Amino acid sequence: MPTQQEYMYRVDLRREPIRDRDEWMLEIQRESDAYLLEEYKKHEVAFVVDGVRDYPHSEEIFLRLQQLKYLHRQGTDSLGHIIWSRGSRYRGNDCLYVISPILDVVDVANRIDFGRVTGVDVKNRTILVDAGAELTECPAAGWPGSEAIDQFVLERTVAAASVAADQSLVDKYGSDRVFVILVPEESVNADGVHSSPDLHPLVLNIRKLAPESLATTDYYGPREQAFVTITVAPVFDVASFLFFLGEELPIVVDESARVMLFGDIDRLRPRTPVPVILMGNH
Repeated sequence: MPTQQEYMYRVDLRREPIRDRDEWMLEIQRESDAYLLEEYKKHEVAFVVDGVRDYPHSEEIFLRLQQLKYLHRQGTDSLGHIIWSRGSRYRGNDCLYVISPILDVVDVANRIDFGRVTGVDVKNRTILVDAGAELTECPAAGWPGSEAIDQFVLERTVAAASVAADQSLVDKYGSDRVFVILVPEESVNADGVHSSPDLHPLVLNIRKLAPESLATTDYYGPREQAFVTITVAPVFDVASFLFFLGEELPIVVDESARVMLFGDIDRLRPRTPVPVILMGNH
């Protein structure tokens, strides 16, 4: 971590001399805070823990994870430790925990003792654990990779969407003629107000074929981003419906659950790589 003297030097090089000493010190503090935040983000690991029975169980897991934060101090001695948790991010029996700093993702996965590791994504610094399954040793070929985590994310998202259909359309057409579509909201107005889901381009397109389709906006996933849920009815033939949509194809079509997912899976993942901005001299 740069020293206070190095921060002073950089501030002097980048700007005209700051006359007010308090303003000068505040600028140093801002740069220091920005550096620390960057370091924490660079070294954080997201733990998605499935099979959490109840709140006491989640607290027990939280305490177990706290033991891991002391294992990886080398190279991060200038940082303290951050650990936080949230309830279900995928509307199931899962909890999301984040720890920073951790240097070696695989080594931490090998030390988990409260469930079975079912996926390790080194690039996205994410570990998936089933707390309801027996502990196992790391396979000779290594832990399952990012594909296992993506499969979990998509399956849980489909399950969450499958119970989100508008009941009035289900009652009118029957569950076998209704599809639920989950798609990321496209934009937020300049004043921070979310656009009406009725104005989403996919909603406008679908209503050319199924005018009674209904749309709502809700927050979903580990990043609590806005998604538009569209109840489409009637849908008599899935292939014909997809042909109507043209080039905009879903990433998942689950006919048994009557769900389609659109957009980039990154919007559903617990974590994506954080770009590292080196704070060199200017």
